[in-house]
Amino acid sequence: MFDFLLSLIKKKYDYEKLYKPYIQYFSFYLRKFNREFYVGLAAAFLVYIAYTLVLAVAGSGFKAKSYDLAMQTRLSSPVPSESILIVDIDEKSIAHFSSTLGRWPWPRETLAEAIAGIEDLGASTIYLNLLLAEPDLSNKNSDAVFESVVGSYKNIVLPWVRLNPDNDTESLFPAQNIPGYIGSPNTTTVALIPSMFTDGAGNHGFSNLHEDKDGLIRRFKVAYPFGEGYVPSAALVAARVHLKDATWLPKNEILLNWRNKRGNYERISFADLWSRLQEGDPTLKEKLAERIVILGVSAPGIANLKPTAASALVDDNVIVATAIDDIVSQSYVRMLPQWIDGLISAVLIVAFCLSFVVGSYFKKTGLIVSSIQGVLASITLGFISYTYFFVDLTQSIGLSLSFFGLCKLHQALDTRASRAEKLFAYVQIKPSWHAYSLIVFNHKKLAESTFKRFKRQLEVNLGPNAVYYFDNVYDCTNLLETSLKGLAAILIFTEVPSSIDDMGLKYQNTKGRQCSASMDVEGGVCFVTNTIDGVDRLDNVELNKKISKDLLGLSLDYLG
Repeated sequence: MFDFLLSLIKKKYDYEKLYKPYIQYFSFYLRKFNREFYVGLAAAFLVYIAYTLVLAVAGSGFKAKSYDLAMQTRLSSPVPSESILIVDIDEKSIAHFSSTLGRWPWPRETLAEAIAGIEDLGASTIYLNLLLAEPDLSNKNSDAVFESVVGSYKNIVLPWVRLNPDNDTESLFPAQNIPGYIGSPNTTTVALIPSMFTDGAGNHGFSNLHEDKDGLIRRFKVAYPFGEGYVPSAALVAARVHLKDATWLPKNEILLNWRNKRGNYERISFADLWSRLQEGDPTLKEKLAERIVILGVSAPGIANLKPTAASALVDDNVIVATAIDDIVSQSYVRMLPQWIDGLISAVLIVAFCLSFVVGSYFKKTGLIVSSIQGVLASITLGFISYTYFFVDLTQSIGLSLSFFGLCKLHQALDTRASRAEKLFAYVQIKPSWHAYSLIVFNHKKLAESTFKRFKRQLEVNLGPNAVYYFDNVYDCTNLLETSLKGLAAILIFTEVPSSIDDMGLKYQNTKGRQCSASMDVEGGVCFVTNTIDGVDRLDNVELNKKISKDLLGLSLDYLG
């Protein structure tokens, strides 16, 4: 990929004039500040991690897209509760009653008759997922019939709607007068749309579905705080009626745990339910007894459809069912503290940085990094699939992979510049350099970390543009591979000729001080030193010929 991008640049632009000088200077300084680059990059990443933790503490650290991806790719999910049944006013029901009841909305006495039938068969709770806030002007007696039926039971939940809080000052309805309000007296007014009807126990609650900024439903508001009190949601009221516990409250807001991998909530068409009620079907009691029945609409054109973290569009009956299920079974998603992800990110960044700084190079570095990313992804996916916890490690995955990728890019540039490749090598030779030394050895018989330290020592003492490493001179895939593969050379420019003995390489640094460096190579090394007076560029043809002759001679000597 790197070579492909370079070829595109060369084809489209006159890179010799436009880019080559800048790339050479850039490569030179990358080599000069090799370790400083890794440390500085790690510091920048750690600052970003600290910034994300501050955002998390401030309450804006939830990564919605990570949650969506985890929900959609999870391997499993909770099973939809068998205690929940959706009685669906679907397209079939609308068509079935069109000849007798006309267009939707139907007379409320029809709904009342169905509710009475469901009650008689032993339903635990009926959640009417319809807002009945205005009189039925088309059927004068319908409201009286509906009120009479609903008022005779104590397990029917009728929703109210919470309006924009900005309108609260315009309302005359005190919070303490809302049925279901719990807390100290509160005269704060609340903008809302109440239901016209109430059951015998006054079971009401807000039924709003709150979208995030991108329009998706991820959370559910279980309760609405008002001062030191609160008003429950209709879903919480339904759960309380079913559990026969009037006080239990999990928390004000929950992350919904979508049932998107192990089936759907059971549905029965309103038309089918109606027919079986009229026929007195004896099997219907078993289907309805002790269940939470959600009576709502899914017919196209009249249904309330919403996008969620797990689905492109679902009707609001499914959202209500999920909320009730999560409240009853306490299966809503819990978020682990984000500092865990931040800590893992920081540890990985520091570990990768140290590996590059100290030269701990592994032959299978890519495999190790891929394995780490796989483990982190598996933890995130495993927790969201088989527990009620969302362990969001996407930051650790993304940041550590980005850091490692940038370090590998730096390493690639350093390698190309070290090989004196034309596009990357800094070709100017200092006037103070009067000699070069050439060392030939078999790099296959030398630990990579040992050689990296040796090369780094030379670069620190002499400067990065005084040391070049050729490990690709004899790249081949023919019969000569056995003899030539592995031969490498180090080219060193110095002020005076260098020498080599059993103690290692001896040379003079840029400050005129005598220095030495050593590396223990199995099979030994071949060494030569020569002068370069009158040459000012690395790409000088005569200099290239001279170095090439020395390289070939040393290679022959090494092969013996």
